[in-house]
Amino acid sequence: KAKYSGKSDSKSISLKGKTGKTLKSIEISGPSSIENGKSAAYTCTATWSDGSTTTVTPTWSLSATTCASVTTGGLVTNKNTKTSATTVTLKAKHSGKSATMSISLKGKTSKIMTPKSIKISGPSFIENGKSATYTCTATWSDGSTSTVTPTWSLSSKTYAGVTTGGVVSNKNTKSSATNVKLTATYSSVISKTSPKTVTDSLTITLEQLRTLKGLTIHGASSIEYSQSSSYTCVATWSDGTNTTVTPTWSLSSNTYASVTKDGLVSNKNTTTSSQTMALKASYLGKTDSWSIKLKGYTLPVATPTASKGSYSYVHISWSAMAGVKRYVIMRGTSSTYSKASQLAIVTTTSYSDTSAVAGVRYYYWVCSALPTGSGFFYNESKYDYGFSKNISPEPGPDPGPGTGYISGPTSVKYSQTANYKLYVGGKNVTSSASWKSAPCMTSHGGGRYFVGNPPSNGTTSRVQAVYNGKPYSLSVRVYK
Repeated sequence: KAKYSGKSDSKSISLKGKTGKTLKSIEISGPSSIENGKSAAYTCTATWSDGSTTTVTPTWSLSATTCASVTTGGLVTNKNTKTSATTVTLKAKHSGKSATMSISLKGKTSKIMTPKSIKISGPSFIENGKSATYTCTATWSDGSTSTVTPTWSLSSKTYAGVTTGGVVSNKNTKSSATNVKLTATYSSVISKTSPKTVTDSLTITLEQLRTLKGLTIHGASSIEYSQSSSYTCVATWSDGTNTTVTPTWSLSSNTYASVTKDGLVSNKNTTTSSQTMALKASYLGKTDSWSIKLKGYTLPVATPTASKGSYSYVHISWSAMAGVKRYVIMRGTSSTYSKASQLAIVTTTSYSDTSAVAGVRYYYWVCSALPTGSGFFYNESKYDYGFSKNISPEPGPDPGPGTGYISGPTSVKYSQTANYKLYVGGKNVTSSASWKSAPCMTSHGGGRYFVGNPPSNGTTSRVQAVYNGKPYSLSVRVYK
């Protein structure tokens, strides 16, 4: 029926019934027997009512799963553990139909293998007092080989011994080497009445008894800072031979170095001077010692650069130095390092001295710092001098006795109080000088001035001081 805009129409339709085919039977296809340990694939064929056939996927099952298995895809595996064959029934089910098939699962077949020969493997020489392990390999009648455990024996037990596991020990007490024959015997029982026995032998030389005469340590006589060096020990024996041995290593002191069991000595000296210690080797009651110089740390020397009147503080900078992580900044008012004091410890390559007093010439050293247990070790570096702004004129490289200058602001403002200092010969003599008044600059003594009202903006005046009969002055601009 169809409806549209109030109109409708209808039509009768005949629905024809199903004309498909029906399943009549199914049949399993595949081998009737499977070799032991092998697998075989099986299929299922359906026959339909119209006489046609198709391959279908049924549900597979077995009458017994102890000796075989089957997958959903019809793969049957022979898991028979008997020596005789056994039969299992394979069943297929599909759409209400079923089919079966008998499968013969063949049993295990064992073949008797006999040993054709055996071969001893191991060293032909054993050091005195040492042991060596020997093994035995059998070659079988089918050509295969395998490791076996034979019965071990020696031609003589006077100077050697052997374990059931094939470990031979040298017990030679003579002053000359001696030989002993190691024999391996292996039997494989074919039947109760016919065992198969094979043997092999190996001649082993047992080293003569010898005594240790002495030890000698070999290695470097010095080790660079923070580096390591390997040492060896050579033993001299009573028979005149020399061999490298592994002794017990020790040091006379572990403060500046360490040593491993393999003789690796590491320099841990944290000072700038060389330290000497003794390396000792001990082996079988003998000892030897070796003197080693542990070189100290060489501190690189920095060259600082200090600002001169550029800022209201003194800026110090320097180049980074390899291996240095900290720097100690020293400051003084003279170029004598011993009179300087520590200003700061930094990890950067620059520092701003904000505590610098305007007009004071400071000397700066930047020292490479080496951490120690109690703090830092550092040595004297090159120096540079610097000062904050408001110094006029700029002082020379190093003023001598009698050379002086006035330090203080060169621009002042009406009604302010300005402070000035006098330096002569590098010393502050402000309190000892006689300070003079000038236009717009009234002295209150000690370098202290009151700024008066200038007749015009930017009027030039002077700050004046007299020390030991010698006058000093500084030009000042006064603003309203």
